[in-house]
Amino acid sequence: MALQTIVSALTHPGQKRSHNQDFVAHFEPDNFEDYQVSGSLYIVADGVGGESQGDVASRYAAQKVMYEYFRQPQIDINNRLTQLIRQAGNEIHHYAEEGINYRRIATTMVAAVIKDDFLTVANVGDSRAYLIRDGAVKQITKDHSLLGEKIRSGALTEEEALTTKVKNRITRSLGGETNVRVDIFQNIPLQAGDQILLCSDGLTQYTTSQILAQLILGKRPKEASQGLIDYANQQGGSDNISVILIELTDSPSEYPTQIPQREIPVPDDWDTMSTSPGGKIGRVFKKTGSVWVLTGIIGLLGLIIIALASFVFLKLTSPKVDRETPTASAWEVDSQIRETIDATTPGVSESATPAATPTVEGESQPPATVETISAPIAKQTEVGNRTKPSDKGQMTLVFIRAGAFWMGRDQVILEEEFDEQPSHQIVLDSFWIDQTEVTNTMYAEYLNERGNEFEGHWLYSNNGKFARIDELDGGWAVQPDFVDHPVNGVSWFGAKAYCEWVGRRLPTEAEWEKAARGRLTGKVYPWGNEDPTCTNAQFAGCVNNTVPVKSTNPNDYGLYGMAGNVWEWVNDWHDKDYYTNSPEKNPPGPIDGDKRVIRGGSWKHIKELMATYTREEALPNGKGVEFIYLYGFRCAQDAP
Repeated sequence: MALQTIVSALTHPGQKRSHNQDFVAHFEPDNFEDYQVSGSLYIVADGVGGESQGDVASRYAAQKVMYEYFRQPQIDINNRLTQLIRQAGNEIHHYAEEGINYRRIATTMVAAVIKDDFLTVANVGDSRAYLIRDGAVKQITKDHSLLGEKIRSGALTEEEALTTKVKNRITRSLGGETNVRVDIFQNIPLQAGDQILLCSDGLTQYTTSQILAQLILGKRPKEASQGLIDYANQQGGSDNISVILIELTDSPSEYPTQIPQREIPVPDDWDTMSTSPGGKIGRVFKKTGSVWVLTGIIGLLGLIIIALASFVFLKLTSPKVDRETPTASAWEVDSQIRETIDATTPGVSESATPAATPTVEGESQPPATVETISAPIAKQTEVGNRTKPSDKGQMTLVFIRAGAFWMGRDQVILEEEFDEQPSHQIVLDSFWIDQTEVTNTMYAEYLNERGNEFEGHWLYSNNGKFARIDELDGGWAVQPDFVDHPVNGVSWFGAKAYCEWVGRRLPTEAEWEKAARGRLTGKVYPWGNEDPTCTNAQFAGCVNNTVPVKSTNPNDYGLYGMAGNVWEWVNDWHDKDYYTNSPEKNPPGPIDGDKRVIRGGSWKHIKELMATYTREEALPNGKGVEFIYLYGFRCAQDAP
C-alpha cells in the first residue's frame, strides 16, 4: 500500500527584508495515472539578485518546472528534472540578457519527487533537502556555495559555519549560467514515519542537523514548520524563510483506481507574470535563432517603431529597481517568500497559516501572506474529478478525495454576527457527491413511488406559485418548463428520505463546503474571490426564478450550482458555536438542535450569500416556513 503524505508549506519574510523573492509550490495529482507515472512534486525556489527581479526568476522557474514536469511523462524522473531545471535556467539567463536596463537575475531550486515510496531530489544552489528518520536528520543535498565548499573540505564544521564571518555566496544558480549542472539524488527508499524537509537558506543559516531535530521531532508538519519559521526569526530573521515539510504515513491509499484525464494548466510567462501586487514585468523580445533580411525603408522604420514602443512599454510597466550588477559568482540570496498552500494532497495536506512571530526584541511580526496555488498554476482549461452514474435516480456522482481543507469564514474578515467562525482545519475521508442539485423530474419519481410522507413528516410543498411538481389524479407530474430545474419546496425530511431511497445520504456540512470550495483554499466563492456574475451563480438580479441545474459554470471539481439557484439542505443540526469545538476529523455536526443547516444561497438572495462558507438555519419540517420554496438539496455517498 502506497505511503500517504501530510504536507505543510510555510514561508515568512523574516525580520530584515522588505522585498520577498522566494516561491514555494507543491502538486499532488488528482489523476491516478499521472501519479503512477510522475508521482508528486515539491519545489522551493529562492530568488537571487536583490531588488533585481529575483522574485520573477523564482516564480517563473518553479511554475515552468512544475508545468512541464507533468506534461512529459515519457521521460524518466531523473532526466526529466535535470532537463526541465536546466531549461528554466537557460530561459531566465536569456531573459536577463535580452531585458532592457535589467541586471542579471537568478534563482536557486530544490525539487523533490515522491513516487512509489521512493524519493528523488534535484538541486541547484544552496536551498536544501533533508531526510528525518528514526530521530536523525540527514542532509540529502550539497550546497553550491562558498560555505558549502568549506564545510565539505573540512575547513569549517557545521557549527562553525553558523558563526563564521565568511560571507556566503552561491556558486551555482538557475540563470547565472547556461546549461547549469543539476545534482540528482535518486531512489531513496521511504518508510512510514519519515519526514522530508525542503527549505531556503533563510532557515539553514541558523540551524545544524541537531537543531533541526529538536525543532521537528515529535511534531506534526504544521506545528514543526511553524516552529522552524519562529526559530529563524528569533535568531534574527536576516533573510526570508521558506519550508515544505512532508510526513509519510502508512494509512490506506485514498486514490481512486480510475480518473479521467485532466489537462495540466498553462503557467504564467514573462509577459503576463505579476511580480508584485499591481506590478508587471516589461515585455522583452526573444531571439528566434534566424536572421531576417530586411528590405526597404518601410521595413526598417517598422522595426525601429516596434523597438521604441517596447522600450516605452517596459519603462511604464516595470517596477523601479537597483541596477547595480553583481558578478555571477557573488550573488547574495535575497528571498521573497510567498506562502503557497495546496489542500488537495493525496492523503492529508496541512496548510499552515503562520501566527505572529516574535522578533529578537520581543515585538510582533505580521503573519506571512497565504497564497493558494492550484495545480499550482492559476490558469486552467479543464475541470472535473472522477465521476460515476448513480445506481438509482439518474444522477452523476463526483468523487472528492480525502484530505484537509480550511472551513469557515477567514479570520481577517470576521464580524461578530457571523457564525461561520473561527476558520478551522478539517480532515475528511473520501466521498461522492451529486454533480447537481436533485431535479424536479428525479423527485417526482420518488413521490410517485413513495408518496409525500416519511416517518410521519410532510416532504414536499406543492402549494404556492413556485411549486413545480403538481399532484394529479393521485400521481405527481412536473410542469414541462421545469423538468431539469432543481426541486424546490422540499423539507429536510423530504431531502433525507429521497437520498436514502436512492442509496445515498445527505452530505455533512463539512463535506458540502469542501465540495463547494473545489481545490481553492482561502477563497470566498467556488470560483475564487471575484464577485458573482450570472454565469457562475444564480442569485438576486439574475433570473427571478430557478434555472436548469447546469446553467452556471461548474467549479473545478466539476460540480454545478454550489452558489445560488436553491439553498441546499445538509445533514447537520445548526449550532452557532459549533466551529469552536468541532472535531478535526469528519465532523458529524451537533448531536441535536432545533434547526438544520442550509447552504449555498438561492436565486432570491444577495451575492454575498453565495460564499462557500455561508451557513443559514431552517426548521427541518418545512410546513409554515416562509422560504420553503427556496430549499432544495443534493445527496452524498461514502467512498469505500
